[in-house]
Amino acid sequence: MLEIGAFSNLLLELEALAQESAIDEFQTSVLSAVQKIMPFDKAWWGIMSPSGSGFSLHSSHLFELPTSYVDVWEEVKSEDLVAKAVAVKENETVYFDQRRLLDAPGLATLTGDHGIGQAFCTSVKIPTQTSFMFLSLYRSFGESDFSGTDRLLVQYLVRHLFILWTTNRNYQMQRLKSAASPGQYSMAIADRQMQVLNAEPDFERTMRLEWPEWAGGPVPRGVCAAFTRNRGPDVKLDQIVMRRYQLGEFSLLLVRQRSAADSLSPRELDIAGQFGSGNSYKEIARQSGISPATVRHHLRAIYGKLGVTDKGEMSSAVRGQEDPLSQDELIHRYRRLQGPGVGRLSDHGTLA
Repeated sequence: MLEIGAFSNLLLELEALAQESAIDEFQTSVLSAVQKIMPFDKAWWGIMSPSGSGFSLHSSHLFELPTSYVDVWEEVKSEDLVAKAVAVKENETVYFDQRRLLDAPGLATLTGDHGIGQAFCTSVKIPTQTSFMFLSLYRSFGESDFSGTDRLLVQYLVRHLFILWTTNRNYQMQRLKSAASPGQYSMAIADRQMQVLNAEPDFERTMRLEWPEWAGGPVPRGVCAAFTRNRGPDVKLDQIVMRRYQLGEFSLLLVRQRSAADSLSPRELDIAGQFGSGNSYKEIARQSGISPATVRHHLRAIYGKLGVTDKGEMSSAVRGQEDPLSQDELIHRYRRLQGPGVGRLSDHGTLA
């Protein structure tokens, strides 16, 4: 029988984890805490949406399962009776015993190959989207059956987990903002399908400069392709500049309105920065490997592009145009902000 005190203490622990855990460590920490009051062997926690005869996976966190689990699921997802059940039974925990897991050949292969004998799965609809958060808890063959009390616990708990996961991303977005030092940028976190999950208030306003009808949800088509073509963290569109960093399952998105300084070439930005810092023509020429006459030529072009007439105006116009942080540098700064003893991302956006 579940004790109210144990459930209450669990919620308090989870609230602390929402504030303290790194963005990719939160789910592992939560599932480890839940195991203390309701044993399970494996879990799968993420976001998906209906897509044709199957489902599209937006986010995936595996607990005591190999990465091959998702690969197999992608092959058999049209036969995933568990996902189909929770897609139409929001906030209701569905139970699949071994017999039900064997009803579909693909699902039988997925669970059988990974030693899963029974499953609890619960979903929570994400507001204004077609996607839903899901949490599947598994017990292995031969383990005791999940009880009715276990079912109620999970059903109540998953609603809290949805809110706490959102809270965790909001807290960590602020730490990531401190790490990225984005200045005039506004920030959002998106899933692997570029569906925006959390965003600062100015993010939507800035996005509408480029796409007036945009009201949240998926980032407009073509942006991902633009990032691929650009091969860098920044994409300059007609009205905005967007920057993306990959953080495990998530993308950190930064946007700002375009400025006159965006028309400057990398060489011009470098010269403008040096000149604004007080370097003379000769010092800039020496640092850049060009002649002083070429420096003068570049500065005339810079003044013209920016529409300014003096050094102070030029410095103000190019402020914040420094080279974007690399992926590794962002994660390094974020890791330092997390402090000791907290789950951290590696320098490649994955858990260390």
